[in-house]
Amino acid sequence: MNKKAVLVFDLDNTLILRDNAMIDCIKIHLYKFLSEEQRYAILQQDNHGHSNRIEFCNWLNDFLKLEKSAAEIWKIIKENIANFVILNDDVEVTLTQLEKQYELALLSNGGSRNQRNKIRRVGLERFFKHIFISEEIGYAKPKRKSFFSVQQKLIEHQIFYMIGDHLEKDIYGAKNFGWEAIHYNPSGISRNKNISYIKHLSVLEQLLT
Repeated sequence: MNKKAVLVFDLDNTLILRDNAMIDCIKIHLYKFLSEEQRYAILQQDNHGHSNRIEFCNWLNDFLKLEKSAAEIWKIIKENIANFVILNDDVEVTLTQLEKQYELALLSNGGSRNQRNKIRRVGLERFFKHIFISEEIGYAKPKRKSFFSVQQKLIEHQIFYMIGDHLEKDIYGAKNFGWEAIHYNPSGISRNKNISYIKHLSVLEQLLT
């Protein structure tokens, strides 16, 4: 591979530990003591941030008896979750190595302010000159136009890889658009034998060479 290849990364739960940040944010700002059972239930309902936000906040209000509106809960989470995000293991080392040989881009679903705050918090701007956020480009993964927005901006490149944790939105969405895709899948349990996956970001380069 060479600089004609673009590696397009998802953000939440791929480069950053977004689910951990959600739990920490709730513990600090909404409910101080969460049992393991409560943590598990919240993460299941949250579905890695892919569930409807208002429905999730209504559920969280009932589940923890917060006595707040869904809008209040979402405002607290949205304004504070970035303070709790940290990079996934090996991200800095991996991206430092990859940027020597590949063009790097970031494609994330979500609100502009929230996602930009997360990116700044962990210092990812130094690796990504090309950042695409669904609220800013007008389309979310897995819609074809979200991938087209990236390809149109980087039209001089010939090969695109999507690397993300969400099988339908990141991987199938990219492959349906004609890109290569690698599923970041720490569980190691694959639902599709035709999809390449990695358990650790540190081994990503091995699949590219």
